[in-house]
Amino acid sequence: MGTLIAMIFFVLVTFAAWTSAISLMEPAVVYLVERFQFRRVRAAMLVGVAAWAFGLLTVLSFGPWSEFRLAGRNLFDWIDFIANEVLLPFGGLAIVIFAGWFMAENSTADELDPEAGQLYRLWRFAARFVAPVAILFIFLYGMGLFESPNPLPLD
Repeated sequence: MGTLIAMIFFVLVTFAAWTSAISLMEPAVVYLVERFQFRRVRAAMLVGVAAWAFGLLTVLSFGPWSEFRLAGRNLFDWIDFIANEVLLPFGGLAIVIFAGWFMAENSTADELDPEAGQLYRLWRFAARFVAPVAILFIFLYGMGLFESPNPLPLD
């Protein structure tokens, strides 16, 4: 039964990958439809081809373009660096600043727990002051601006 279970597993993983890809493409497709009046099919095709071409860059960076390097990194390393060290921290910073400073207090209280009281005030303080500083520190550390004073041995 191992072959049958493996086949079912990989079919389900394929469906999970496709549905995730569709949900990741949706904001860009909606933007093209609403902002530039693209037809939905055309917008989806454009976003899909752009994602495919962008993904092709990562594949080529391990093959024919493996020797192409900029500041010691190949294309895949640059895409990985920009996504993980720049976009993720800035996205988190934008979310926490929006939730802490721009969302109405009653909206965030209702979303979290209307009866939380002191715990909600602690969350609000952390969202406004602690989390942005921590995320900014993580960003600067990822950029290599801080070095660990006492690195832990990995052995």
